[in-house]
Amino acid sequence: MKTNFSVRGSRHVKYWWVSLIAGLLSVLVGVLCLVTPDATLVALSMLFIAVLLVDGIMDIVLAASNSDMLRGWGWMLATGIMELLLAIMLMVMPIGAVVGTLIYVVGFWILFRAFWALGEAYEFRRYTDSSWLIVLAVLAIIFSFVFLVSPAWNGLFIVSMVSLAFFAYGIYRITHAFALRSLEKE
Repeated sequence: MKTNFSVRGSRHVKYWWVSLIAGLLSVLVGVLCLVTPDATLVALSMLFIAVLLVDGIMDIVLAASNSDMLRGWGWMLATGIMELLLAIMLMVMPIGAVVGTLIYVVGFWILFRAFWALGEAYEFRRYTDSSWLIVLAVLAIIFSFVFLVSPAWNGLFIVSMVSLAFFAYGIYRITHAFALRSLEKE
């Protein structure tokens, strides 16, 4: 069986087992996510706070540096300030309260951003075909409503999806390791 890999010399792939270890660790993290959903939600909460913080700062910088080029740059500035303040508020709250309210925060944040995206897509139609942007923004609005309707289910859903993603990646890396190892047998 021929492969697309280019192996030089002795046709021996060094350290193929690194991919195996990465895959096994990824599967282990997937199991830990399922076994400890509360800890997973805490970790995801911290990650979301970091995203809000960075996104807020970047929106403020983008709006301030492009105020002469962008229509509605003030809305981008306001959004950045709001995200920055929200991140700071979440950072000072007790972690239990953060996890409990984060589902709602994420849902409303997605809803706000989706309406923002819809407005931007509408503005872009003057310059390019923005029909896909409009469709994606409308889908994000629909998904945010679905997300807000059932917050308890969404916490479990988020943990399950993260776990499945780690499983899938882990299985890929394990399979990849054995594919690399088999190259030396050809």
